[in-house]
Amino acid sequence: MARIRTLQFLPEIFKTSTNAQFLGATLDQLVNDPVTTKLQGYVGSKFGYGVNAKDYYVTEPNATRTDYQLAPGVAFLNENQASAKDFLSYPELIDALKLSGSVVNDNDRLFKSEFYSWDSFTNLDKLINFNQYYWIPEGPPVVAVSSAIVFSETDYVITDTANAYNIRPQSSATGTLNPTLTLLRGGTYRFAVNQETQFWIQGVPGITGLDGAQNTRNILGVNNNGASQGYVTFTVPQRNAQDQYLFPGNNTVDVVSTKLFSEINGQTLSTIGNIDGVTSLENLTVMFYNTEEPNEVGFVQSFFDENGANYDVNLTSTSIVAPVTLAITETTADAIITSGSTADLFLNQTVTFTQPDGTPLLGGLDVDIIYYIKEIVNATTFRISAQLNGPALTSLTPETGTMNANINEGLFEEGFYTNVSENFYTITYVGDVTNPTIRLIPANVIPTEEKITTQFGTDYIGLDFYRNEFGVILEIPYLSALLDTLYYQDGTNTNKVGSIRLIESNLTNTLNVDEDVIGKKTFKSTNGVEFTNGLKVEFQGDIVPSSYLSGEYYVEGVGEAIQLIPTTDLTVPEDFTGTEFIPYDTLNYSIGNFDVELLYLLTKTTLLLRETQLIKTHGHDLIDGFILMSSKHLLIIMITQLSLLHMLQEKTKQNDL
Repeated sequence: MARIRTLQFLPEIFKTSTNAQFLGATLDQLVNDPVTTKLQGYVGSKFGYGVNAKDYYVTEPNATRTDYQLAPGVAFLNENQASAKDFLSYPELIDALKLSGSVVNDNDRLFKSEFYSWDSFTNLDKLINFNQYYWIPEGPPVVAVSSAIVFSETDYVITDTANAYNIRPQSSATGTLNPTLTLLRGGTYRFAVNQETQFWIQGVPGITGLDGAQNTRNILGVNNNGASQGYVTFTVPQRNAQDQYLFPGNNTVDVVSTKLFSEINGQTLSTIGNIDGVTSLENLTVMFYNTEEPNEVGFVQSFFDENGANYDVNLTSTSIVAPVTLAITETTADAIITSGSTADLFLNQTVTFTQPDGTPLLGGLDVDIIYYIKEIVNATTFRISAQLNGPALTSLTPETGTMNANINEGLFEEGFYTNVSENFYTITYVGDVTNPTIRLIPANVIPTEEKITTQFGTDYIGLDFYRNEFGVILEIPYLSALLDTLYYQDGTNTNKVGSIRLIESNLTNTLNVDEDVIGKKTFKSTNGVEFTNGLKVEFQGDIVPSSYLSGEYYVEGVGEAIQLIPTTDLTVPEDFTGTEFIPYDTLNYSIGNFDVELLYLLTKTTLLLRETQLIKTHGHDLIDGFILMSSKHLLIIMITQLSLLHMLQEKTKQNDL
């Protein structure tokens, strides 16, 4: 059977050698019939009781595979499970040792020794520079960490230091550098500033206050934001204070223009340059916002002499609007005009009326006036007006007969009118390809009270807009009321920054240890406790998970990833210290204690690993006179005066030798 090559199903441009190798090793194996070979033979050692080396053995691809068939390996099991997560064969073990620098030429020598080097989980600095450490039998005093009560009115004093803000409540004599502040929604807080730079409250950290193009310093409830002298006042809004701006919809527009429709439509690309910094505009959609004429009417048109068009001649190629001729059969007293069909009509189209035989028009209409489609009543009737966006005609002479309605004709350049604030427009290029003329064509109607997001630009990229019930395009303000965390920030120094937590009430002022503490580089509690390595803490108050309310913990990992180590994990179960009575005046003055030696090391003991095993030293301690307790997190060393002296004597003997 012919072999199927999936490469042949690709276009010629993708039939590369790289794809051939990839598909040959993957898809080709799936779509072709398996190629199997029946093997018969022994696998394993050729030496041993009852083994005949002359029997047929399966041939391996290399000597190593031949020598170590069915040799023992190392299996790594999942923790507390019987299932294997990895396996290392004997040849792979030898290769791993070789990569680590071992001499593997003689495997018998490699595994003959009963002793091996062991790298413990100890900090050798505590052994070498032991005099820089001290022993606290019960550990440091415990510090309580809790969620403090947040008051609804507080004045803070901001002191500008070299590289941070020192902030304190007015009632407190001391402050803290860049603390995390917790404020109550509905409360009012004042920040007293007296500095050369600006003090901002904003939604993201950074001296610009920008999140993309969004200015996050427009914080609801903040007065005098960015002041350098006086008070910045923050009345914290409720979370639902800006819910009126939570519009549905996921509408997008490519660019936003603050120029008029007439300043873009019909202009050359070189004249316009860009729209909000975007220079490649073809086929992008544009929305007009905050222009000088909120009620601007735009004329979507062909241009004079475009593709050979002339006065009163509709384009036959690249037409803007198709010419339509309707047969009018009746006008009524309430100004309704009847035709065969209104299917090709839409609002604001131009319409002129003619009679082929030159007789007067029906209804008293004027042959020299350009009218506009005002209302499409139904499938066969419509109303007109004499001015664009003007009132509909209220009365016509009731007549029946025939006359022609010429739609989209009778203008110098064919086209139709649109209300700019109601539409998205597609930007098209016409004319000279090196410097095209821009023509705007309605793309879609802008929905009312739905969110519209800008895709590109400099000033408006990523910003959200909506069209209100009055047809005005407005920007959705920065929704700061929804945020649970704000920031105070200096206007020029990136290091003068801190967080502002917003809480609903003191009942919800919860400290979530797993989310707010564990894994963080730094932490400072609302009651002022700043975590440092070696600090022993206990938790009080509204703490989640509640398991942290019992027990004490050592703090480790500050600056990288904070961990909390239960003190019970570091408890040594055996007695290892005691007291020894020393009679008064046995030793000279100032040597030893008055009459008792406290916490004297009585016996030589062992090296203890918290998570592995107890390793005894078989009568020969690694360092005479030491107790060394080691875990993954804490190393404690005790050295007696006698053992230190003994080490120095041994060192002197070695040097003499």
